[in-house]
Amino acid sequence: MADDYLTVAEIARLYGIGEKTITSYKARGQMPAPDLQVGRTPVWKLSTLIAWRIPPATTERRDNA
Repeated sequence: MADDYLTVAEIARLYGIGEKTITSYKARGQMPAPDLQVGRTPVWKLSTLIAWRIPPATTERRDNA
């Protein structure tokens, strides 16, 4: 299976956080370096992001009641 590449906007949407948050994580080294640079656009493989964080499907917040 070919790995999908995601932009900052797509990552933000996938994880339910702002684009500026992703940009800040990148600038502070709090996320992996981009897998590829397409022109001026950094992109990441989905597998890289899953290894870095909890997979997108399981990022729901849960109440600790």
